[in-house]
Amino acid sequence: MSLDNPGRHDNGKPAAAYFCMEIGVKPEIPTYSGGLGVLAGDFMKSASDLEAPIIGVSLLYNRGYFKQKIENNRQIVLPQDFEPEKYMVELDEVVKVNIEGRDVKVKSWLYEQKGITGFTNPIIYLATNGVGNPYWDEEITQWLYKQECNDNNYWRIAQEMILGIGGVRMVHQLNKKYPEKFPLPEVFHLNEGHGAFATLELMRTYGKQKAKDKTVFTTHTPVPAGHDRFHHGKISSMMNGYEKGFDLEALAGPYILNMTALALNMSRYANGVSKMHGDVSKEMFPNHEIDYITNGIHSLTWASPEFQEVYDKYIPGWRLDPELLINEKNIPGSEILEAHNKTKSRLIDFINSGNNSLGKRLDKNQVALGFARRIAEYKRAGMPFWDKDTLVEICNGKAQPIYAGKPHPRDGPAADLLAYVLHQAASLDGNLNAAFIEDYNMAIGMLMTQGSDVWLNLPRRPHEASGTSGMKAAHNGVPTGSTLDGWVAEVEKKKRGRGGSRVARQGVWEIGAEPTAENRWKSDDHADMKDFYKTLKEEIIPGINNPDKYIEMMRGAIRNAAYFNSHRMVKEYLKKAYRFSYLE
Repeated sequence: MSLDNPGRHDNGKPAAAYFCMEIGVKPEIPTYSGGLGVLAGDFMKSASDLEAPIIGVSLLYNRGYFKQKIENNRQIVLPQDFEPEKYMVELDEVVKVNIEGRDVKVKSWLYEQKGITGFTNPIIYLATNGVGNPYWDEEITQWLYKQECNDNNYWRIAQEMILGIGGVRMVHQLNKKYPEKFPLPEVFHLNEGHGAFATLELMRTYGKQKAKDKTVFTTHTPVPAGHDRFHHGKISSMMNGYEKGFDLEALAGPYILNMTALALNMSRYANGVSKMHGDVSKEMFPNHEIDYITNGIHSLTWASPEFQEVYDKYIPGWRLDPELLINEKNIPGSEILEAHNKTKSRLIDFINSGNNSLGKRLDKNQVALGFARRIAEYKRAGMPFWDKDTLVEICNGKAQPIYAGKPHPRDGPAADLLAYVLHQAASLDGNLNAAFIEDYNMAIGMLMTQGSDVWLNLPRRPHEASGTSGMKAAHNGVPTGSTLDGWVAEVEKKKRGRGGSRVARQGVWEIGAEPTAENRWKSDDHADMKDFYKTLKEEIIPGINNPDKYIEMMRGAIRNAAYFNSHRMVKEYLKKAYRFSYLE
């Protein structure tokens, strides 16, 4: 259908286009796998709240990421079909991207991201199905991060061509037809290297220097293996001559095309997503200036109804200005604790209503140790079980682990890690039960970050570029127990303890060694495990069971939320990356 009543979007401010392989705005639209997509959704929500005109560009996956089922402690992957027409409008506009000599048709769906003031930003979801393509080409946007054995990265390259080349073409075409709804972007923001082919289409449209002047880039990956790399020969065969005229070896590497290198070489500004990640990125790409803008999360999305009510009562204005949460002292401690007890009861009731894959019932009076995120080896989900006897000794009758998470279907080691966690959790002895909530998504993430007593974050430094789940917990007064990586390493230190005798990060129980230039790449698994058990026994469990100490930690978490939110993040992008001055 056509966009008969496009409405106004152009408010006289300069616009940007935000390219990301996944943008997750709500659980019912399963076009995200985890942190990157949810972060992108939060970015778009805050942009709309701040009335910053930004056009989101992503792909619409007709079978989503995947639906997770647990059987015999192993993950079963099921399709996740959904009906986009319930949430967005299918547009008539079609662009073409040539892949292997075939003109693949690309259509767009429009999702309206409405902000708190009523201002809306468009998110364009690109799709190759339902537009007259042959079956093979309809499959390009079938699954998020589609990959098959021995496909030689065909599906990944095709998806990234649709996002980058097709996305730039669609933005320009929609601007011509609906200029008020889709203003011509002055900045093209590539959120991770997946969208780097956009720079080629921008060069064709504007010339090399002007294209570079219009492009900014955010990298999210602190390890070399996380950057997309493709053989130049494969790129040449798939682009079918489109790549001629670009010196791709100079722009993206002489032997293997590195999408991060392409984005860096064709961007006037680049950043990592935490201070430590920015430093690590500069070490990885020493010939480039790489700044940092630390991630944040959308406060109104992730704060529970109970905490929203408390904030509305004691910190009016926080919805438009989450930095006001720094005034947490306005809130009586009893009301913070009461709001938390309600969110914890909701989580435990959900688990005990048949939503524990381990078949156990949990006790509301025991400490809830929350751990939910994408399952990847460096996140060390298995650490609590590395010495199971010690875990049982510490937690027996006192605490209970609650897990959720999905490994990528093609990540065999991560699937094995999940099986290990499930097996270990199912075999716990004594008065210690655990829970695993299957099919981790935004809704489960909300339930867990709101209802856990402590949020566990155990990455092997410096592999966690930023992390955001602990920020969501902080918005609900939930402290983090964390190794010092990503955003946690930036948390302000305060004196705490009797007489302010000890200096520690507010709202954080610290695990493992303080990061230094010498140990940045040298996390010690055994030492971190030992310190985890020590901190759990001596600080986390007794601290939560002491109301006065726990309220102090919860207040620190809320103060963290005042900074680690996406309103602050978007403002930094507008000023530092986009160089838009209208917020000044």
